Amino acid sequence: MSEAPSVKEDVLGAVGGAVTLHLCDTGAKSIPWNFVKKAITIVTTKPQNSPEIHYKEYDGRLSSTPDGSLIITELRLEDQGIYRAQFRSDTGTKICDYHLTVFSNLTAENVTINPNVTDNKTCEVSLTCLVDPVIGSKVTIIWRSLNNSNVNQTQNVVFVPPSNINFTYICTAKNPVSNVSKNVVPWLYCSNSKYTNNAIC
Repeated sequence: MSEAPSVKEDVLGAVGGAVTLHLCDTGAKSIPWNFVKKAITIVTTKPQNSPEIHYKEYDGRLSSTPDGSLIITELRLEDQGIYRAQFRSDTGTKICDYHLTVFSNLTAENVTINPNVTDNKTCEVSLTCLVDPVIGSKVTIIWRSLNNSNVNQTQNVVFVPPSNINFTYICTAKNPVSNVSKNVVPWLYCSNSKYTNNAIC
């Protein structure tokens, strides 16, 4: 039997959620699934049968669909990596890789807005939106204003001119599985009380 070229698929999941690794071929009576990072076979699925779990770390978290596709539930960050399904059928052997990336769900506690008053006299402010680094990569920061469509943003920093200090600015942090927003009114960071007259809260 000749080995067919590998099939590769990227799969995204959220901590505590579930993913299904859909079979990329049919015809195999038994499909072993290898977790490449640990070089172990974690489970064997069989069409129309319950999976045979070989690795205790996945007890209670693995199931399969009627065709033998693998379902992983209660996802953890340590579940990230490549899962390899091996098909052996009458037509040959095929190796199918699934690259699973697990993301944490963003919460308001993960987002911090740091102000920098460049001119306290005129209340010129820049606001930096930061996300806790433990959340991981692929986080996008978007600033917008409820009062003005023109927002001067560079990377995760927004620059607020004195004319807009009473406006409400919103930082939205996004990753592939979640998003969260925080609001701020720039005048709160200026010491001169004259900026509070028309504030939006």
